[in-house]
Amino acid sequence: TNSDASSSICPKGWKLPPNTGTGSYTELMQATVDSSMASSGYNTTYTNAFQATPLSFVLSGDYLSELRNQGTYGVYWSRTAYSSSNLARNFYFDGSSGYYDLQSYGGEYYGYAVRCVRVS
Repeated sequence: TNSDASSSICPKGWKLPPNTGTGSYTELMQATVDSSMASSGYNTTYTNAFQATPLSFVLSGDYLSELRNQGTYGVYWSRTAYSSSNLARNFYFDGSSGYYDLQSYGGEYYGYAVRCVRVS
């Protein structure tokens, strides 16, 4: 249904970014890395920039009964649901291949990282 989560794990005055629009990962990347950036692709310049300041995303990996893939890829939740089957949109980037995807999705049971953004 692509609806937003009704609650947030972020502190007051902060929120998980939506999948698209104002405050989204796409908008953040376009403003910081490259204004012509597509929704996904292979580009090591971009994936290196995701880890540099001011973004400072880490290769967080995930958690599915145990920590795994730390240092390999980063996955960050958005607040946007994807379909009605307990999936949610996220931002994904791979530190070794240079692949990134601003429209990715995964099961809500994965322990992906979060990045809260300040509510303006």
